[in-house]
Amino acid sequence: MTKSQIEKFAVGYSSYPTDCVEEVLKVTNFDEDVAREILDDKEKTLAIWQNGTIMIDGVTLCCGYDFAEDAFSKKINIGYCPICGRKIVIKKPMNE
Repeated sequence: MTKSQIEKFAVGYSSYPTDCVEEVLKVTNFDEDVAREILDDKEKTLAIWQNGTIMIDGVTLCCGYDFAEDAFSKKINIGYCPICGRKIVIKKPMNE
């Protein structure tokens, strides 16, 4: 995604600085749907901007740590990446 595409995307979120929107896009690997989900929620946006991360199908996007079956266990509450310590803001299954 080019700088102009990022700026164009950021126009829809004028309450956030462009660098904040860019950081959210980077964390989501430029998946605009996931980025919109984060940017529509101020708490999630703030958490990402403050070094949060996303877990997709049990794998953190920041470090690639795979929680395996633990990611799907209702008994275990996973809140942080065990490698870098970033807060996991969104947990998504692969096909969503």
